[in-house]
Formats: sequence, structure tokens, C-alpha cells
Amino acid sequence: MINNTNILIDPNDILRKKCDLVQFPLSKEDSKLVEELRQYVVLSNDEDECNNLNISPAVGIAAPQVGITKQICIVYIKYNEKEIDDLILINPKIIAHSVEKTFLEGGEACLSIKDEHPGLVHRHAYVEIEYQNIKGTTKTLEANGFTAVAIQHEIDHLNGILFYDHFDKNDSMKIISNSYPL
Repeated sequence: MINNTNILIDPNDILRKKCDLVQFPLSKEDSKLVEELRQYVVLSNDEDECNNLNISPAVGIAAPQVGITKQICIVYIKYNEKEIDDLILINPKIIAHSVEKTFLEGGEACLSIKDEHPGLVHRHAYVEIEYQNIKGTTKTLEANGFTAVAIQHEIDHLNGILFYDHFDKNDSMKIISNSYPL
């Protein structure tokens, strides 16, 4: 089981690598990785489980964060008991997006970043992604708001990009035009 001892912390060269495409059918190792990544994020939504299992709260995780440079990421957002985004994204890519941007007012956080990096990350308010599910079937997904932000954050991990790479170099708290807070 993945816990905080398995999470790579910045700086680490693996976090800066572009990940390899996943081949299908999934190998036993890749299937196990998907299962363990998803388990981490699902359990991290329960405060008791976080304390008992040495895991940190998260809405997403990507394979390179545990040292595997493959294009696999998970997004699990529990808005309430009936509304949950439970996404296993393999070989995901953004195929369309809005011009309009959004950002989290409090900034983004990351399991792999322990140092303070205050700043705003402007991301597309809407994205359409193409990805493969665990069976290798190509799917498309449209997302907006917080879900779109989380997906973009995780896809960045697959490309060796960390959230603070998006900061305005002169003013990390700068709000760009055509953007709004979530």
C-alpha cells in the first residue's frame, strides 16, 4: 500500500521527467499501480484513515509521485455523498480548453511539495481530455471548475511540471485578465 513514505518530494529528478505512454493490455504491475494510487486518494478523503495509514489528504496523485514514470493519474473529488468525481486517467491529454482561466484563491498544494510556494496558478476553466480507461478504451471527458484544475495539475505531473512552474516570475500572486477565482 502506498503511504507518505512512498511519495517523492521535490526536488527529485523523477518529478521532472516526461512520463512514458502506458501499453495495453495493462501489465500486472501497472494494474496494481492504478489500484494503489486510487486507494491512496480515496482513503485520503477520510481523516481517520489519513492518521491511521500515514497518508495526506489529496484529490489526485500521479505515478511519477511514487517513482514510476508512466502516464497514469487519479483524480478523486468527493463534493458530497452523491457527487463524486472518480477518475482513472491513463495516457491523458488535453484536446480542447477554454480561453477563460481560473485559479484557486488559496493556491494549489501537492503531495510532492513540502516547501511553501505561495502563488496563483492560472489554469483553463474548462478542459476536454482524451484518455484511456483501465481496459484501454479511448474516452473523452469534459470538466470545468475545480475538477478541471485538479486534472490539469495531475497531467502536469506526467509532463514533469510542478504547480509553481506556472507562477508569474515577477509576481506570483498576480491575477491575470480573463481569469476568476474558484
